[in-house]
Amino acid sequence: MGRTPPMDPALVDALSQEMLDIAESVFGSAMTGMIVKGSAIKGDFIPYFSDFDVHLFADDRVMRGPLVPDISVAIPFQERFSAIDVDAWQVSQIQVMMIAADNPPHGWIPPLPGSYRVIAGNTPPSYNNVDSDRFKHQAKLNLSGYARWVETLLGRIVDKPDHQLADSVRLAGTIMKAALYEAAIELGDDPVDVWNRSLQEILQTVEPQVFDNRPASRYYERAWNWRDIRTDGNELRPMLADALSTLDKLSSLPDLS
Repeated sequence: MGRTPPMDPALVDALSQEMLDIAESVFGSAMTGMIVKGSAIKGDFIPYFSDFDVHLFADDRVMRGPLVPDISVAIPFQERFSAIDVDAWQVSQIQVMMIAADNPPHGWIPPLPGSYRVIAGNTPPSYNNVDSDRFKHQAKLNLSGYARWVETLLGRIVDKPDHQLADSVRLAGTIMKAALYEAAIELGDDPVDVWNRSLQEILQTVEPQVFDNRPASRYYERAWNWRDIRTDGNELRPMLADALSTLDKLSSLPDLS
């Protein structure tokens, strides 16, 4: 099975421009670049379920840390951002990461060429350096930490009514998607090749080797009906169980491989 389509290009263009207008109005000359990345660009986009992922690059003068903007830009950005109706753009949420262009976080692994589109300015020099060994090291490190995510998500949902489950269920799927790609690397596949594959191809690689059933595939099959099921606890609970059991299993993979 191949990759499912990316987001409607007209929606990508229009929403990218809206985000750029907000960013330029807040950051001004301190913004050095902006990209849109992930499923909206490379495929595997699920309407109303998938994120719209934006990276903003900025000068150190408006950044409190490698991924933390200064108060002077964070609050004005949030004020303008809050007016966006994400449902109108057929996305679950707009995920904005603000990155110090000259001071990226330690261990930062940028997205691969082909998985993002430059909307304005330039990407940092680190985007031009693809190091397979770094991908392998980071995959092992990340996999070992997913059990903690399971505990965090379980703690978040036990006292929530059905109509508040959706955020945690969707977050579990976002985390699980990254874990599946990292599992393919841990199982011995070439890291650059892995991150260029579709989610379906990754599922076909990982699930037969790790699981007796298909928990991750079941999760994403339900996700295609997200607009209709996102307040239905009877649909959300099995999704969450499948995602968390997948993460639990994958977190032990570095010890088994």
